[in-house]
Amino acid sequence: MIDQAVLALLNTIGIWLAGIGTLSAVIVSLYLARKDSIVRLKVYAGHRILVAQNQKEQPDFLSIGITNVGFRKVTITGIG
Repeated sequence: MIDQAVLALLNTIGIWLAGIGTLSAVIVSLYLARKDSIVRLKVYAGHRILVAQNQKEQPDFLSIGITNVGFRKVTITGIG
């Protein structure tokens, strides 16, 4: 049989492990909640030349692409 000192030690270790598990769960939940509230955009811009048959002049274009990769709604109001 287990004596009282070993039983008290195991009980204390269990309480400490439960506390560490609870603290870890709170930290992870706060990290995930904060991560979802951040605006995350994938932006690319590049110089493009339009090439077509029977066209002597090749016009230049600026191509800009913006993709929302986060969960928060984003409205683009200007580029500059």
